[in-house]
Amino acid sequence: MSATAGFKNKWKRSKSAIGNLESLYRSVTDGQTLDAQGLYICGVLAHENGRLGEAATFLGKAVCLKPDEASYHIKLGQVCEQADWLRQASFAFLHAVYINPSDDESWFRLGRTYAAQDLTSHASACFRQTLYLRADHHNARTALDIITK
Repeated sequence: MSATAGFKNKWKRSKSAIGNLESLYRSVTDGQTLDAQGLYICGVLAHENGRLGEAATFLGKAVCLKPDEASYHIKLGQVCEQADWLRQASFAFLHAVYINPSDDESWFRLGRTYAAQDLTSHASACFRQTLYLRADHHNARTALDIITK
């Protein structure tokens, strides 16, 4: 077996572009201890390839290393929301709101997770805050109309 054949078989490659990117990233970082940014990238790549548990693990570690990075909390919230771990998603989006209270999308995502848990008053407050920050946020307006009927 040639050296390149051994390298190609080291990681299973996905047919998708994200899968190829993930394989490349793993080959470059092989054996290295990952910092918060590296863990975040691994989490994003795992999420894009549908491995939600693995993505949550990577993103959770990234959040522990760099707790003031709102984008890490947002991505963790997205993963948890997609996995239907709504309480954990709410906590992640709530942390993002604490870090950056003027981010209308974090407020909207938090409201959406509250609505999915039938926490209507919490969801309503989040959608109202979203609209306060960005009056033309169509999805927040629609969501608020639905839960207040």
